[in-house]
Amino acid sequence: MIKKSAQTMLFINILVTLFLTNYSSVQCTDIVQRRSTANSPTIDSTQFDFIWIDDCILELSDDCRHTQSLFRQLVPGAKFESDIDSAIYSVSRAKYTEKRFLVVVSGKKAALLFSYLNEYDLNDHIEAIFIFCNKPEDYQHLQHEKLFGVFRDAKLLIDTIRASTLLLSNKKVEMPPNLFDKEQTWFRPASMTTLPRIWHKLLLENLVSLPRDEQSKQDMITKSKEYFAKETKELKRIEEFSNDYSSALAIQWYTADSFVHKLVNHALRSENVDLLYAYRLFISDLSTEIKRLQTKQQTVSGSLISKIKSGLGSRIKLFSGQRLRKGEIEKLKQSIGTIISINGFLSTSMDLSEAKDFTKGTVKFPDMQKAIIEISFNTSIQDTNVFAEIAHQSIFNDEKEVVFDYNSLFNVTSVEYDWYDIAWIVKMTCVSNKTNKEHPYVNTLREMFVQNHSPSVGFGIIMAHGFDKRQQAIRYFDQMLLNLPHHHVDVPDISQQRAILYQEKGEHALALQDYERALEIRRQRIQENLLGISSLNDNIGRLHSAKSDFQASLNSYQVSMSTYEELYGREKDHITKAKVNESIGLTYYRSGNTSKALEYLAHTQLLYKQLLPEKHLLQIELLGHMGAIHEAMGNLTLAEKFFRRQLNWSATVLPVDHPLIITFLDSIYRIHLRMSQTSNVIKIFTGHLEKMQKILGQQDPVIPRLLFMTASLLELSTPVEAIRFYEQAIDLSQPSTESGRSTMLKCHKNLAEMYKKTGDLQNALEHAMKAFVLQQQFSFEENNFTPEADALYNIGLIHVEMNTPVKALQYLTKALSIYQSTHALDHPSIKAVLSSIIQAANGTQSISFK
Repeated sequence: MIKKSAQTMLFINILVTLFLTNYSSVQCTDIVQRRSTANSPTIDSTQFDFIWIDDCILELSDDCRHTQSLFRQLVPGAKFESDIDSAIYSVSRAKYTEKRFLVVVSGKKAALLFSYLNEYDLNDHIEAIFIFCNKPEDYQHLQHEKLFGVFRDAKLLIDTIRASTLLLSNKKVEMPPNLFDKEQTWFRPASMTTLPRIWHKLLLENLVSLPRDEQSKQDMITKSKEYFAKETKELKRIEEFSNDYSSALAIQWYTADSFVHKLVNHALRSENVDLLYAYRLFISDLSTEIKRLQTKQQTVSGSLISKIKSGLGSRIKLFSGQRLRKGEIEKLKQSIGTIISINGFLSTSMDLSEAKDFTKGTVKFPDMQKAIIEISFNTSIQDTNVFAEIAHQSIFNDEKEVVFDYNSLFNVTSVEYDWYDIAWIVKMTCVSNKTNKEHPYVNTLREMFVQNHSPSVGFGIIMAHGFDKRQQAIRYFDQMLLNLPHHHVDVPDISQQRAILYQEKGEHALALQDYERALEIRRQRIQENLLGISSLNDNIGRLHSAKSDFQASLNSYQVSMSTYEELYGREKDHITKAKVNESIGLTYYRSGNTSKALEYLAHTQLLYKQLLPEKHLLQIELLGHMGAIHEAMGNLTLAEKFFRRQLNWSATVLPVDHPLIITFLDSIYRIHLRMSQTSNVIKIFTGHLEKMQKILGQQDPVIPRLLFMTASLLELSTPVEAIRFYEQAIDLSQPSTESGRSTMLKCHKNLAEMYKKTGDLQNALEHAMKAFVLQQQFSFEENNFTPEADALYNIGLIHVEMNTPVKALQYLTKALSIYQSTHALDHPSIKAVLSSIIQAANGTQSISFK
């Protein structure tokens, strides 16, 4: 096995060598340029993590720092470890991601690393290993199936890593994962009101409003052909669909033994925005047909819906045969007594035997289990689910089939295993569609992102802001602008929405170009586009404010306000005028004119109170702006009142995982630290922490941030609990993300300070060293080395207290050299470190005299 793997790696090495020869001759200049630019990584960080394991990591030699710099240019998120156990822990966490590790290891630690990888069964998480040492000849005998070679020259090593990852990437992407093969979600708790679920609801609302045109049909056909590329029978059926399909035939195609039933429900259960968009035509057509048939059948004597409406349906039962994964069964058992929403259309039959037949056949996953869904009706409820009998339209008209619309609601009453039928019996009752009260934030998002836009433009907005697919949304808008005639009513709105996305990416020139294009089109259609012109000037004002061109920003806002006054009147209040008023106030705040800012924002607050329902999101955000201004002015008590009210109001209108919640908590945390009144708010933070952990789970990235804030508030009253929270935050943080690394850095810094105060200098040093390693990466990325000097200075001070002056001098002198390159000679930091150097030097003399 080892010999075969070694041969494979030798073959890849030959390919790498050939590639390097070509690469060097063609792109030598480009390599040099990219090396000199810290912000130009050459390795795809979405595929690979990078770690260097070497004792020199803790040294402060220029050579080691230079090598770290080279590695960071290659991979900005590179990790550096001197301890093999810490490195193994990092690799072991890769099992929770789709990334693979590239490992550079010193010759001295290579054999131990190979042993640990085998012992802990971690070889599958490693993509490639490179030994980097001063004496390659001493380690040429080492063997490992992922070992690419032994290197002494850093340049050759980095070129080899770069080339090999390109080869490995090409090898991996030959067969991209099929979106249909992703895990399916059969149902969701109807009460789940997290932000992703709210956006998903808006997406489905939008999809059924999109144009049902030839392009939507072709998108479905293309995606279906991709899935069944090797199945001739299904490809033939897809061709028939292409030639014969019309909206009136949706039910016939859904019930036919073909690709449609499977792929449409797969798309809905995948909750994947790309698949849902591809199948938008059929989802909309089938849903419309089910609603049409239900309305028609209500007046037909003897129909299922008429019996239920007349109170005669209490004994009627419907059955559906399903094959569900074990995890879904467990979730159903936990959902007894609650309402669930089915992800997809649900086919049922009045005949139990028909349902049992559907559970037969081969299963895709070994943990799939048979389930019989038994549905009963509560005849006292008039407003029931949307469903229709479709036997007369079905290909199989003898099956007594009833189809429920997607996202139908049911109350789970029991989940029991039937040993006779060898299947789970899941009993559910139809409930009213009004049972599940809509979260207030849904309507807020409609106001902010959907209203005043066509469904086609709205889809791009939802894709960008609800599913974090901004680049894909830009391409979507690009395609729309290419396909639509220049006079189409949506063109200026598309340009405006694309400009907003460019602005969020920091591409201000492209954003301004799109804004001006949209503004010019709207000016040409002045009568029907006054509202759009005002909106565009408002966007341009924000863009100028972001660029710190405050006068240009104010000018754009004034033009926007004048247009709104033309539309709504100078004296009459209107929400759009109030929002511009707020923007003017914020521009004054950013320019440093806090008194003028407060004047505008106080007026905005009065307008919002008159024009908006209580606790509207705009009012909540305004409270934060006013709190920030008072904080900047030193009015901390008043600022705290604004921040506290902002958080309290948000709890009633925002989902628990909304990013603004953590922002509002951070404001309260920050102001109480400044006021030295941390004990007053500990209950607020522990309460939010428990709530978020219960709803979001431990792995949500917001949890470590909240753990950190809670820990720092607990330091004075319960330090042991604070340490526990800090350690939890470190364990749960994702080092591959900037937010995760930032939380880890702050935790290690605070732990170092806590242990230092209690005299536990060994633990203090350990955390200070870890903070230093993380700070090095931030200093490199931000090109700001003063915090790195602070970290070195802190390590030096700990060594002074530990009475290890030689080590102290090593760190203190390095801190001094960085301070001298960034500060004037009379800067307090330079004076402080010089004083510590003198103290450490005296300590070395004391040791020598002994």
